[in-house]
Amino acid sequence: MDFDDAAWASGPSELGYGDRDEATEVGWIDMEPETGGLQRNATTYFRTTVEIADPASFSWFVVKLKYDDGAAVYVNGAEAVRTENLSAGAAFNTYSEGSTPNERTHHEFIIPTTLFVEGENTIAVELHQASSRSSDISFDLILRGEIDTSAGANFTKPILISEPSLLKARAYNISTGLWSPLNSAFFTIDTVPADASNVVISELHYHPAEPATPKEIAISSDRDNYEFVELLNMGPRSIDLSDVYFSDGIIFNFPPNTILGAGARAIVVRNEAAFTARYGELPDGVVIGQYSGRLSNDGERVILTSSSTGDLHDFTYNDQPPWPTLPDGDGHSLVLVGPASGPDHAKPTSWLPHAKIGGAPGEDDSTIATVSYLAWKNANGISNDGGDEDGDLIMNFAEYAMGTRPRSSDSGVLPRPMTVRFGAEDFLAIKFQKSLLATDVTFEIQTSTDLANWKTSDAFTMVSEISNGDDETAVAIWRSTAPITSSKIQYLRVRISLAK
Repeated sequence: MDFDDAAWASGPSELGYGDRDEATEVGWIDMEPETGGLQRNATTYFRTTVEIADPASFSWFVVKLKYDDGAAVYVNGAEAVRTENLSAGAAFNTYSEGSTPNERTHHEFIIPTTLFVEGENTIAVELHQASSRSSDISFDLILRGEIDTSAGANFTKPILISEPSLLKARAYNISTGLWSPLNSAFFTIDTVPADASNVVISELHYHPAEPATPKEIAISSDRDNYEFVELLNMGPRSIDLSDVYFSDGIIFNFPPNTILGAGARAIVVRNEAAFTARYGELPDGVVIGQYSGRLSNDGERVILTSSSTGDLHDFTYNDQPPWPTLPDGDGHSLVLVGPASGPDHAKPTSWLPHAKIGGAPGEDDSTIATVSYLAWKNANGISNDGGDEDGDLIMNFAEYAMGTRPRSSDSGVLPRPMTVRFGAEDFLAIKFQKSLLATDVTFEIQTSTDLANWKTSDAFTMVSEISNGDDETAVAIWRSTAPITSSKIQYLRVRISLAK
């Protein structure tokens, strides 16, 4: 405990002068400088404050006092301790009536809890020399609250828990003066085990878009590192995920004491640094950890199970129709439709592409209501795939793939070549519109040097895909992976085909 000498010094204890064992050396006054030798002042005063939230929770307080030669202790202005060698009402120039029994040990005094108040308390001490020629003073004070356990347990005010909490505690042995080792226990409030009825896999991002921003590329150029899987609690009560784990597709064990509140979402990721670079920092407790392995871009089996309630969900997703194909590398995640109804994860119709590029981990989801080319043809009275009813140079199948109207000219959305700057270099690129609803269509970038011979190029990557704001169409930009190094003529086009 730290004390302040009212006249000379402040600092950590032990305080005093003359012994050379003090943590803080205090000053003194020569009372008779005109006479020979040193005539030190009779009394030194100390003061400090201590915060006590609830003094009444203790049975008494113990003051452990090291003093030389006599002392009096006051709590909030009331006398609490007076050593036997100090007379009542001793003034500032009063010497003690003898020396301390032992100036190198702490002497214990019991004082009542009624001297203390809730909050800040002031403790003041006056230390008296035995004579003006005493060579030193020594002072230290320890305050300890104690609970009487002789008549049974004595408790503080109850600790109220309103949510699942990890509590840590240790016990004090009044007989030995020792504390027990720290113990901890996790207490759950109104939780139930996880099962197939209360938790779903709400979002699966198995084939993310290529990293495009400098921040992402600085972390990882591997698109698989941006994968994530999201769980959603559909029940009315918190669920305990402590014994839940992924046993196929990815490998991940939820840590002990993982609680998912009603309506809350939990996310596991392949690479936390890459995930944060793309999506930013999510609230504490949303991202649970990193899983081992990676989700297959061609589809695979995923099993979420519990050691206490068995398999929660066991299904195999796919990147081919009738499964939505837009999540297969175009930047969209796979979203469970109507999770509150408990849809069968194994049915392709239970899933749709997320409306946002990259999905929305930790947030509510919106989806793209996909259509098929056959349904579009029937709805628009189209019989000829290669026809061009509106004369805008976009044949009917391309109108479907690009999200334009077959009987209204939309020539302004035709693919357009361009260059884009990335870093300090220029890259060849192509810009085109695509339908977000036509998930049964694939787009390929083809190159040619003579407009006669075309080949599909794997040396192009998507730079961006920005929605037009209608949740039906987006503008995509693809660029070459190699920068422009010569003025050689090269032609680009977009090849559209139905997914097989």
